Amino acid sequence: MARELSGAWLLCPHPAHPAAEGVTLAARIECAAARLTCRYELRGDLSRVRLPQTTAARTDELWRHTCFELFLTGAAGAHYWELNFAPGGAWAAYHFEAYRSGRSEAPMTPCLSEVRLPHEFTLEARLSLSALAAAPGALRLGISAVLESATGALSYWALAHGRAQPDFHDPGTFVLEAHAT
Repeated sequence: MARELSGAWLLCPHPAHPAAEGVTLAARIECAAARLTCRYELRGDLSRVRLPQTTAARTDELWRHTCFELFLTGAAGAHYWELNFAPGGAWAAYHFEAYRSGRSEAPMTPCLSEVRLPHEFTLEARLSLSALAAAPGALRLGISAVLESATGALSYWALAHGRAQPDFHDPGTFVLEAHAT
C-alpha cells in the first residue's frame, strides 16, 4: 500500500514562546510507498540559535535543546509515533498508545544527514514506514521543532498550534495527510 505526499510548509513559533528574530523554519516532506523523508530548513541569522553537536545515537529528552520532531498517526486510532532528530545525529523514536500515555521505544531507526552553512542549517531524516504497515487508510503527520536561542530560551515551532501552551502531542496539530494509493 503506497502513501503519497509531497510539499513544503512553513512552521510558525508558538505565540507564548517567541522565537529569536531573524530566523525562519520550513519543512519539506516526501512520502511514497513505505519511505518518508522530512527535511527541516532553518534559515537566517543562525548565531541566534544553538545548534548543538550531538552523538549519532538513540537519545532521550532531545526536546530540552534544539531538535526537530515528527508525529505520525493512522486515521483510525488514538495511538501515534513521535520521532525526534537533533543536530549531529542524535534521535529518538517512541510509540504512544494514547495521548501522552503508554509510551514505548519504537522500532524505527532514521537515517539522518545535515548541512551547516553560515545562514542555513538543513537536517534531513529518512525512515521506513514498515512499522506503520498495519495502519489502514490515511496517515496524518505533525511537523514541529524546538529551537533553543543563543540565550537559552526555547521556542516551539509547528504547522499548527491548538492550545494556550505548546503541545506537539495534541492530535489537532497532526494536520498533514498522506492517502493510501
